[in-house]
Amino acid sequence: MYEYEYNTLGINKDKFEIISIVETLQQVDIFIVKRKKGFNVCPYCGSTINHLNKYREKVLKHARFTNLNCLIHLKQRVLQCNDCFKYFTEKNNFSSKYFQLTNETVIYILDELKKTQSFKDVADRCNITTQSVINVFEKYVNCPRGKLPEILCIDEFKYSKLDKYKYACVLLDHNSREIIDVIQSRRLDFLESYFNNIPQEEKKHVRYLVSDMYDGYKHLAGRQLPNATFIVDAFHYIRYVMDAFNSVRIRIQKHYNTTSLQYYLLKKYWKNLSKCSLDISTKEFYSKKLDRLVTIHEITKMACNVDPSIKEAYLLKDNFLKDIRKTTQFDSEIKITFYINAFKSSTLPEFNKLASLFENWKQPIINSFIRDYNNKRYSNGVIEGMNSRIKTIKKVSYGYSNFFHFRNRIMYIVNDKTYISNTPKQSLNFYRKRRK
Repeated sequence: MYEYEYNTLGINKDKFEIISIVETLQQVDIFIVKRKKGFNVCPYCGSTINHLNKYREKVLKHARFTNLNCLIHLKQRVLQCNDCFKYFTEKNNFSSKYFQLTNETVIYILDELKKTQSFKDVADRCNITTQSVINVFEKYVNCPRGKLPEILCIDEFKYSKLDKYKYACVLLDHNSREIIDVIQSRRLDFLESYFNNIPQEEKKHVRYLVSDMYDGYKHLAGRQLPNATFIVDAFHYIRYVMDAFNSVRIRIQKHYNTTSLQYYLLKKYWKNLSKCSLDISTKEFYSKKLDRLVTIHEITKMACNVDPSIKEAYLLKDNFLKDIRKTTQFDSEIKITFYINAFKSSTLPEFNKLASLFENWKQPIINSFIRDYNNKRYSNGVIEGMNSRIKTIKKVSYGYSNFFHFRNRIMYIVNDKTYISNTPKQSLNFYRKRRK
């Protein structure tokens, strides 16, 4: 009798007995009584001599037995030690101390929290409260900071509009693709305080720091990572060049009527004009506006003839995009210096401004041409993709008011490491801490 229930709940028949199961439309109640007296040691003095004082019923929630709300009513002996006369409750293999969830339920919750879903989604599936799921996560999941790697990527993502720190920061190992840590703010003073707590020997281990063009990261590399070469991801300075071209295009475009051919060419084909000419298709297509077959190369020539400023901006942008594909670590300084001078001597204020930016970031841009053992340039592409996953984690939960829940959840989901603690926090301790 009750063979399925014994196997499902992992009940040892030699020690426990299911005496009845009561099932209603909303709930299943399983009543269990201990059949044999076991060997019990007093937790206070270690004595094995004790006697029964009374029985106490412990009600546990079990989420993996049925889709209904399932309660296990466990009769536990309350014993009195014959030596120190203190009372204690016999141990059971169903749940942890102070927890009203079965161990099987806790394991299921921890498995589900590895997936990209909210605490509430897991709680609804387990027929328990959201706070109960959060309590399990707080008690069992411990995500310490990882060791700083040789190639460290750093990037920010928007955490909250309402929080004191609007942008949080991610540290990632370029080679293993694992998150080292998630930091609450990208502000330089916050980052310096964080890195001051890391041993100097560990910081000396970092050879490269890869980031976007945020000033705080540049200062961080110089002050905190003595052996690190600071690298700016190529995507970011290429974007500035393309933005400069598009600023010129929009400025000239506004001089023409919206129904004119000039406006049409600059507005309709702006994406093609922004591309490197090496990436443009040579296939012909029919243009309704021109009433003939054309290619993108023809469209580009026509657009450049609209205004000398468009032609100048296009050539500066296109020559730069073509040249950096051929640039190596050994001639990168010559090429970057050449384009800084070209931007300076331009008649376009947008590119004059770009020259100042490139001068300020000259060395990190030159460093971006350093290649790894696979002959690939170092980039922040890995961490940019990780930011997309982080945004999804945040989105499915409609945001996180508690940053440390958010940080631990990110690391628990993204990394392959096991963050389940062998020595879980004592429930009473972390409850008190959270109330402060």
